Parts: sequence; C-alpha cells; structure tokens
Amino acid sequence: TAVLSEDPNLVGTLAGGSPVYDSFFQFFEGVSGKTFLISDVLVNGVSVFNSLSVCSKDNFLMLRRDANLVYNEGADVCVGKTAVQGFQMYISPKNQTTPVIINSTSFYRFTTSWTEVENYVYVKTDFTQVWFKTNDGGNENISIYTKQN
Repeated sequence: TAVLSEDPNLVGTLAGGSPVYDSFFQFFEGVSGKTFLISDVLVNGVSVFNSLSVCSKDNFLMLRRDANLVYNEGADVCVGKTAVQGFQMYISPKNQTTPVIINSTSFYRFTTSWTEVENYVYVKTDFTQVWFKTNDGGNENISIYTKQN
C-alpha cells in the first residue's frame, strides 16, 4: 500500500495519488472512535453558536476507519431529530487525496451519502477538526466539530 507523503507546496499537509481506501484511512487510526464535539456553527461566515438551542450544543461526530461518519445528537436529543445517524463518506475521484484550502487551512474534502442538499465533510489535515458544510437556499452553513482529548 502506498503511503501519502508530505506535500512540499503545502507545509504540514499530506498528498498522493494512491487510492484513499488503501492509504489515507490508515491515518484515521489515531482518531477513529474519538469524539469531535460541536464547537461552532457558521452561517455565511458568521458564528451563530451562541444562538443554538441547548439540545444542539452536545452534538458530536465520530470518524470510523471504515469511512463512516457517525453523527450523534448527544444526551439531549433535539425534538424531531434522530439520535444517531451514520453517513458513508465518499471522495471523488477515489484516488484524489490532495488537500482543499479553506481560509488558509488545509482539509480533505468528502461528500456524504446524505444528499438532500449539497453536503461536504472537511477533515482538517492535522485531524483536529471536522467541518460539516451544507448549502441550502443560498446559505452556506458550516458546523465545526473539534476533537476531544
């Protein structure tokens, strides 16, 4: 299995042309099963975290080695929400592993199996954050989840 290597053009990021499922996910071993707690919500670049309902502030994500993203409402489940949902993460094409740059930060971009609106999952290349981005009705919504120690 080919291993991703340091990208000389993007300090601290990894890149390569080997299939994601054969190389990139080996780096998930360190974070697989760890909790990423919601830490901010941006709507069109503006934080709305303080206005979130209490039931949303304990939401978290887990990345699984099998390329699933598990979303959990936490102990306080919001009315009308499913307590736990799993999403398959996809990357297209499967051999594309170069980072995407957002606000000078490098991420790996995935699409998910939830397709009601345009959804992307961005995993920060240092695996400290996961961003769940949706575009709905002209609004860009980004939920930011930060890894818990």
